[in-house]
Amino acid sequence: MSRISRRNLWLPAAAAVFIVAIAWWGASASIGFESKLRCCVFDPGTGGGLGVVQWARQMGIPVRALQDPLWEAVGTESSKTGNCFLTAGNGAWSPWNEELTREDWSPLKSWIARGNSLIVVTSDPSTLPKTVLDDLWPPDANSGFKSGSAAPTTAKGGVPSGSSRNDSHKKSGEEKETAEEDEFDFGSSDVAAIPATSTATLPDKQMLTVRANGPRWPKTPEHTEAGRDVHGVVWVRKEIGKGSLYLLLDDFAWTNAGFDADGNAKTLAAILSREVHGGVFGFDEYRHGHGRAESFAAYLLRLRGGTAFCLIAALLVGLFLLGRNIRFGAPEPYVVVERRSAREYVEAAAFLNERARAAPLAVESIVRRLRSVGLKRGHLSAEMAELLQQADRVAASAERPAKPTEICALVRRMIALRKKLYGS
Repeated sequence: MSRISRRNLWLPAAAAVFIVAIAWWGASASIGFESKLRCCVFDPGTGGGLGVVQWARQMGIPVRALQDPLWEAVGTESSKTGNCFLTAGNGAWSPWNEELTREDWSPLKSWIARGNSLIVVTSDPSTLPKTVLDDLWPPDANSGFKSGSAAPTTAKGGVPSGSSRNDSHKKSGEEKETAEEDEFDFGSSDVAAIPATSTATLPDKQMLTVRANGPRWPKTPEHTEAGRDVHGVVWVRKEIGKGSLYLLLDDFAWTNAGFDADGNAKTLAAILSREVHGGVFGFDEYRHGHGRAESFAAYLLRLRGGTAFCLIAALLVGLFLLGRNIRFGAPEPYVVVERRSAREYVEAAAFLNERARAAPLAVESIVRRLRSVGLKRGHLSAEMAELLQQADRVAASAERPAKPTEICALVRRMIALRKKLYGS
């Protein structure tokens, strides 16, 4: 194998090894419940909403992936009332991490008041938009749900803040707190265990199985329907005009991780039966970058496998440029290219004249040159005049001579006589 072929072979070999390594790592990656909370329609992860979407479709509830911001999507529905939108996540309601402004919240609030509902799911209440909380629960109201005055608490180890373990054991009849040790096989050697959960009681004898160590509001907000467990308030429904706003401080109950737990699906079915009338059950995809494309590059990156393809392509391009870099190769000798000589030009011109059978033309050109030199010098010898007459007969024939050697001898004699008489 030559040196060049070996150099060109190592790059595809390295690419094949890299792709195999990525495939092996992806197949052996474990599935855990501590995934990002997104609740997206095509997300099969523990924080996704694929299970909820398939369940809703089986129930005959129309589902829609919202590819526009919520404050714009509310104006695109054919049904003006009876819709229920769900947005989940910890952070901004925009993929660009922009804060929700009062101008954005105003059309969304009017949409709710018209007879629609919005479900907000988060496991970090501090990331809820301040505009929403200040508008619904003003800071001067004694509601316990005020942003900044009644901060949410988080139970550690299944015990609520401010209570002892003895108190938690006394309330074991009210709280269904489990730490399942059963393991579920997800197609790999690694398994994920169900986290510790507790049961929250909701109005109308509904219940939710939520994460036991999740955040809680310490007080029940005024003029709201609330669901709570022994740790505090985890679910809130606030009426706004003819519609309602739901807040769920849990990333387990209505995601793939725990939607099949006791009471979760039944409770969501009751909410949708109450709120959805001729409308759709919408999932906020735009918030997580799965909505409309703001540019052509964003559209390409949104394609399935687009990000991974770009990373692999960038790595392969870098390896190719590194492998083709001449600074890492053997030094090459410097060769000076020889310039063309006058002899080469004359030979090339003679070869062209020979192929064109242009001997009479060449002789005619020499005759004109000699006559011109003779006129400039003022005299022309008898010998030169005789040679010129012979040359004129050759040029006038306009045919290739039968004996080219005679013509060559005639031309040499004229040139030699020119040098003798005129010196050039």
